[in-house]
Amino acid sequence: MNKTISLIFSSRYIYLLTALFFIVSFVGIINHEIWLDEAHHWLLARESSSLNELLYNTRYEGHPILWNILLFIITRFTHDVFWMQCFHVIISTATIFVFLKKAPFNIAFKILFIFGYFMLFEYTLLSRNYMLGVLFLFLALSYYKERKSKFFMLCLLLVIASNTHLIFFVISSGIMLLITIEHFKAGKLFNKKNLLGYSLFFIGIIVLTIQIIPPKDSSFFNEINNLSVFKRSLKGFISLWNGLICVPDFRTIHFWNTNIFVNLSKPLTAIFALLIYLLPILLFHKKKNILFFVFITLIGMQAFFFVTQRGNARSEGVVFLIFIIGLWIEQYYSSNPLKITNRIKETEVLKKIIVYSILSIHFFSGTIAYAIDYKYPFTPAKRIANYINNHHPDKIIITDFWDAPTSSYKGHTIYSLCQQDYKSFCHWNVICKTDILNSEERRLEVLNAFMKNKKTSCIFITLKPITLLDFHDENLNEFQIKFLTTFKESIIPNRDYTIYEVN
Repeated sequence: MNKTISLIFSSRYIYLLTALFFIVSFVGIINHEIWLDEAHHWLLARESSSLNELLYNTRYEGHPILWNILLFIITRFTHDVFWMQCFHVIISTATIFVFLKKAPFNIAFKILFIFGYFMLFEYTLLSRNYMLGVLFLFLALSYYKERKSKFFMLCLLLVIASNTHLIFFVISSGIMLLITIEHFKAGKLFNKKNLLGYSLFFIGIIVLTIQIIPPKDSSFFNEINNLSVFKRSLKGFISLWNGLICVPDFRTIHFWNTNIFVNLSKPLTAIFALLIYLLPILLFHKKKNILFFVFITLIGMQAFFFVTQRGNARSEGVVFLIFIIGLWIEQYYSSNPLKITNRIKETEVLKKIIVYSILSIHFFSGTIAYAIDYKYPFTPAKRIANYINNHHPDKIIITDFWDAPTSSYKGHTIYSLCQQDYKSFCHWNVICKTDILNSEERRLEVLNAFMKNKKTSCIFITLKPITLLDFHDENLNEFQIKFLTTFKESIIPNRDYTIYEVN
């Protein structure tokens, strides 16, 4: 009887928390304006007329195509970017449901985790391919207790997770390596059923590799190639600190991708960041197989940061997920302590203090980030699009660089001066002409040339206000630039747009 009541209560809080998370997330996306990366993948899908064209357009991305395929399906029915956000919230809610139902943690742990910075803000309000990877990772972990009998299903889910983003391949590989060692010790490495799972995972690696290797003319590594090994190594060094001690600099609304401790003192933070690499030993020293998983996966993440130089909050959040996964799967292993830590006294109380302190920090940061995003625009893109729709709905829109978020909200392409073509998503093989971006007179020359045969006025959006409003070029035409308005105060810094009407 008591067991039945306990199950009913358990199921009830799972559904109530899932519903609460969905409501909070839905309110969040209504008040969140998409930024470049969110818009870019939406536009890749929107501007592709077929799956073959989508494959061609994504060849420079360095990302698996699964997220883009899902967006491609949505854009066959609507060009309203809000539906991408709705779809993403559904994915996030499903992920939270799996975690609440399957993760072997108490209710306090689960509440702090699901409403923490990464799960609520970074991976839910921002519509990217990260939460899709987390969903399939959590689904795979839901089979981990039965990994011997359901190894193939676990491999299938890890393959799908790997094909959402390269960083989830790092985690999936760490899990597979841990299980492989188990199979080797048990003499079941070449078991037919196990070989089938390994074959599937190997095929998944091949499929992933084909998708992420960019063409030779990609500009992705241009800035990276000239960096020294030392500088490239620094990119991932602070990631463990930023991932675990996640306290953005909330002294400003430009808190995104910041850490207050780094901003206050980089040298001191570097010292603590170095010490925090000892934390896995303290947390997992009683189960050295889990300790092996955590360290080998952290090394894999360091390799990711070294190669890509993509150090940001969303990537560093995966480092935090590695610890959560370690805490999850350690429940299914018996004690097997390191010999050098046999004399360490009982640390379970200290372990709980550390874990719940980290979760509480994330809960605090998630709540503050959500509140700031609710109050302030993340980008001005939605306001710009609404302004143009209300005052200049039929006019051609021009930018000096490109403005993917505004293009997403407008539902059509925008003319880019530096690329001298209509653009929506970013073209990583095309380098913007810096002379157009850096010289106001050069910008106005190109703008004038574009306007030469236009019989209507256009709207010009720029991050660099124009001072030569009465510009005249003897070789071209005289044209007028009229100031309309500005859009300032967004969470992403340096996004103060000025809007002009050009005749």
